[in-house]
Amino acid sequence: MVHDIQIIGGGLAGSEAAWQLARRGFRVRLSEMRGSGEMTPAHQTDGLAELVCSNSFRSDDSDKNAVGLLHDEMRRLDSLVMQAGEKARVPAGSAMAVDRDVFSAEVERALKEHPNVTVVRERVDALPESGPTIVATGPLTAQSLAESIVQATGQDRLAFFDAIAPIVHRDSIDMDICWIQSRWNKRTEASNEEGDYINCPMTKEQYYAFHQGLMDGEKTEFREWEKDTPYFEGCMPIEVMAERALLAGLGGSCHSPVAALSRIEGEELVLRAAIYSAEGAIRIEDEARMARDDREGPRILAETLLKEAPEQVRALFEGAA
Repeated sequence: MVHDIQIIGGGLAGSEAAWQLARRGFRVRLSEMRGSGEMTPAHQTDGLAELVCSNSFRSDDSDKNAVGLLHDEMRRLDSLVMQAGEKARVPAGSAMAVDRDVFSAEVERALKEHPNVTVVRERVDALPESGPTIVATGPLTAQSLAESIVQATGQDRLAFFDAIAPIVHRDSIDMDICWIQSRWNKRTEASNEEGDYINCPMTKEQYYAFHQGLMDGEKTEFREWEKDTPYFEGCMPIEVMAERALLAGLGGSCHSPVAALSRIEGEELVLRAAIYSAEGAIRIEDEARMARDDREGPRILAETLLKEAPEQVRALFEGAA
């Protein structure tokens, strides 16, 4: 098929661009090197829109979160990423998380079935000399094409790398101590009946041991092309957060102004919660006892703290929520 526009790269951006242009009557050639015998150091399949880091699209709350608002705007524009995300959605509280394989397969199916899209498995080594082109190859661009982009733009750092999401095996978690509950008690249509997250309470000693374990644990070695890449501050690896600061990175303070420590005493859960200032100092704290399976207790404690907190602390909390 003769094309009007070429798109290089079949990730999320390239796939969405192809969909939006095709819906508007443009004939699109979508070039993706995976599937042509080529592969990147991070991808596992040749599927379009494969997610290579986190399977979360972050908050889906369009009323209180800028990312959720962006999701809403994309849905109004008939976004393929959002459509596929809904079909592949898995429980994640108020966040939008997806099954990676189902998501990629749905994007690829929709694009292959569209009469205005031709998916070509080919490696593009240089920017086309003519014709409208969208380059959406991301940080794992083939070396030859990357050099062509540098020659055209004069820049050699056009993307950042995200952090790979850590995986915890459920059978390693003691559910006699831990419990299931959604963050902020927010739910979506994809939520489980009990909740979407496993909450793991820790004593102070356990928390420090956890932190030390992050510091001492085995870590992925950087490949050559990763070594000098700066971290994306909005999504750092958990071990890097642990290295930078104990409380500031993991327990509360400027990253998350509400923190909680808990302990089990018989059949009771003893929950101590605190609200921090932006500088990391505790502004107000409280403690409550509740049954271990009490799902309303943590929320009530948080609301009690907020009622007592000064206006600037409440604003800080609302910004994080």
